[in-house]
Amino acid sequence: MKIKDRYLLALVLITICGLILRLIMAHIDPFLHDWDERYHALVAKNMMDNPFVPMLRKNAYLAVDPYSWTNGTIWIHKQPLFLWQMAVSMKIFGINEYALRYPSVLMGTAMIPMLYYIALAFVQDKSVALIAAALLALSNFHLELISGIKGMDHNDVALGFYVLASVFAWIKYRERPSWKWMTLIGLFAGCAILNKWLYGLYVFLIWGVYIIANHRTEFNKKHIIHFAVALLVCCIVFVPWQLYISHRFPAQAAFEYEFNRWHITEVLEDHDGSIWYYLGHFPQLFGEGVWLLVFPGLFLFFKLGSTDRKLYIPLLSGMIFLFVFLSFFVRTKVVSHFYFVAPFFFIFIAITLWAILGKLKYRLLKFFFCMLVVILVWKPEKTVFYVWKNEGRKVKIAETISAKQLKEKIGDREVCIIGARNYIELMFFNNAVSAFESIPTEAELSILVKKKIPVMTFSTKKEIPDYLKNSLFFSFIPNS
Repeated sequence: MKIKDRYLLALVLITICGLILRLIMAHIDPFLHDWDERYHALVAKNMMDNPFVPMLRKNAYLAVDPYSWTNGTIWIHKQPLFLWQMAVSMKIFGINEYALRYPSVLMGTAMIPMLYYIALAFVQDKSVALIAAALLALSNFHLELISGIKGMDHNDVALGFYVLASVFAWIKYRERPSWKWMTLIGLFAGCAILNKWLYGLYVFLIWGVYIIANHRTEFNKKHIIHFAVALLVCCIVFVPWQLYISHRFPAQAAFEYEFNRWHITEVLEDHDGSIWYYLGHFPQLFGEGVWLLVFPGLFLFFKLGSTDRKLYIPLLSGMIFLFVFLSFFVRTKVVSHFYFVAPFFFIFIAITLWAILGKLKYRLLKFFFCMLVVILVWKPEKTVFYVWKNEGRKVKIAETISAKQLKEKIGDREVCIIGARNYIELMFFNNAVSAFESIPTEAELSILVKKKIPVMTFSTKKEIPDYLKNSLFFSFIPNS
C-alpha cells in the first residue's frame, strides 16, 4: 500500500472511531440532561410545528416569567440554527432523547477530517495532522457535549462545527482563491453566529490578522474585496433572524440582547471565576497533563521540516485573543465557551507528541506512551464511573420512565400538571400536557375550569390548598 493511501486509511479509521464513540455517547443516557439539554429539546420539539416561533411552552395556563429561559413562553435565549437541526432530526427519527443528539454526532464526526486538513495545511506533516484529528476524535469534553452531559451541549457543538468549517473554507480559499470558497466562508460564519452569536466571527479575526501580517508580500485590493464579500454573505445569513425577532418579539429580543451584554459586565447565574478560570480548566478541556504540551508545541512548530509559517501568527493570534478576552474582559465564566477553539490547540499538542515519539527508541515504549495519551484525553474511567456510580443518573432515568408512562395514566386529553419538578420532561414526552412547578392561584384555577382543563399532580410534598382540593377538576395522578 502506498504511503499516501496509508494516511488516508488511517484518517478514515480515526473518523469511524470518532463516529462510533459519538454514537455511544449519544445513547449513553436515556433521559434529558438538566443543563441545558432539556430546554433545548423542548424548544426544538415545539419548533417542529412552527420553526419561526420558538417556544418553551405552548400554553402558559399559570403565571410565568416572559423573560425566563427556563420557565417562559417565547424562547429566543439562543440563536435558532442548532434547534432547527434538532427539530429536523426528530422529524426523521421521532421525538426522543436520542434523535435530538444525532446532529451533534454528525457535526462532531465531520470536524475530525476537517481538522486533519487544516492541520495539514498548517504544519504540512501528515503524521501530526493525524494525531490532531485523533485527539479531537477522543476528546472526552467533546464527547460529553455531544451526549448532553456537559452544559451548553448541542449549542456549543454546533458552534465548534461551523467555526471550524469556516476556517476550513478559508484554508481552501487561501490555497486557491475562488468565489465558491469565499462564499462558504461567509455562509459557515453566518451559521456559527446563528448558533452562538458573535463568536461566529472568529474566522474573520484570523483572516484579518493574516492580511495585516502579510500585506507586504501578498496584499492586493482583491483580498479586501473578497474579505468584504464574505462578511456580507455572513450578514445575509444571520441578520434576517435578528430583524425578524426584533419585529415579532421586540420585548424578548431587547431583553436577550441586553442579557448577552451582561455576560461581559456581570456574573450571571453563578458562573463566576478568576482570570485564571480557563487556564485552570485546560486539564478538563484537553486532558490531564496533555494540556501542558500546547506550550512546547508553539516553539517546536518552527523545527518541523516544512510548515506554513504565514499561518502561524493568524492562528495563534485568534487563540490568544479569545483566551485573553474571555479571561480578562468577560465576567461570566463558562468553560464550554472556550472549547470551540480547542481543535487549534490540539494541533500544537500534536506537534509536541510527534516530537516526543521521535525521541523514543523502542516501539513498545512508543505504544505505552500513546496508550497513556489516549487514556488521558479520552478518560474512559470517567464515563464508566458516571454510568455505574451516579445516583443522580438513576433518579433521572426513573423520572423519565415515569414521564413516558404518563400517557397510559391520563390518555390523550389536554391536562395541566402542577407541582412537577420534571415539568420540562413531562411536556417533551407528552404532547397534550402543560406542566408547571408552581401551584395555580384561585384565579388561574377558575380559568382552567372554564376551559374544562383538568388539573393534576403527582404525590408531592408540596401543600395543596383547599380551594384546589375541593375542585372537581383536580385529582392526583395514580402511582401505578
